[in-house]
Amino acid sequence: MQFLNKNEWGCVEIKNPENPPFMKRISLLFLVLMAFTACEKEDDLNPTSMSREDLLTTLTLSNGLRITEFVEDGADMTSDFNPYVFDFETNDTVTATKGSETINGTYSVFLDDGRKELRMNFPTTSALYELSDDWYFISANETGLRFADGGDVLWFQTAGSISNPPPTPGMNQADLIATMISPNGLRITKFTEDGTDMTTLFSPYLFVFQSNGSVSASKTGEIVNGTYSVFTDDGRVELRMSFPINSALSELRDDWYFSKLNGNVLRFADAGDVLSFELQ
Repeated sequence: MQFLNKNEWGCVEIKNPENPPFMKRISLLFLVLMAFTACEKEDDLNPTSMSREDLLTTLTLSNGLRITEFVEDGADMTSDFNPYVFDFETNDTVTATKGSETINGTYSVFLDDGRKELRMNFPTTSALYELSDDWYFISANETGLRFADGGDVLWFQTAGSISNPPPTPGMNQADLIATMISPNGLRITKFTEDGTDMTTLFSPYLFVFQSNGSVSASKTGEIVNGTYSVFTDDGRVELRMSFPINSALSELRDDWYFSKLNGNVLRFADAGDVLSFELQ
């Protein structure tokens, strides 16, 4: 006689228990408890496919995210939040825009008891105050990021691919080169590598990119010369820099995917690493 069966979600359910003996009842109770444990709410899961650094990079590399699902206390509030486009910056700020309306907030991505969380804070008087919470990261797919908190659900999605976000519209290879060749130079305002913020080590340098493919970085009493190139690979614009292996700037030797131009800041990334140059 079949007492247990798996349903379409892989959870165990009871099937026709016709007065099983005492010991079978005990075994049945044990299995049912295991079934409830296996079918806990998804926000109790601890996905390992995306590191904290990857999650942070994914948020900041996106060319605008929209909320496609927001459920709070059982009420679907998606339509109130979907019109806003959220832009997460590398300086821990987040901006939400809807037409001429702009709401500024802050955010952080951190680990708590081994679980990745997104904390957002918006003004208490703003329309987005309901999002001010700690959201557990649940999963990611090609178009979005899913979070949850208790029974509440939050989906951020983008028109492009989350894992391979498109470059900023209008900024091609030639545009990037022309922007980087700034007569006043550029300074690094954000550099993280393997989860470590190394900005203060590189921010003193002034980088000057020349049209001949050379780049010089200078600070008081020191000049480091290198080369660079800008190219397109699989439809994505990249910056490649090369400095002497024994120099203080050797950590920048890499291929950096261009993300966006935000005001005077050029943003690049490579896996979980982040690099931002600000035009001077």
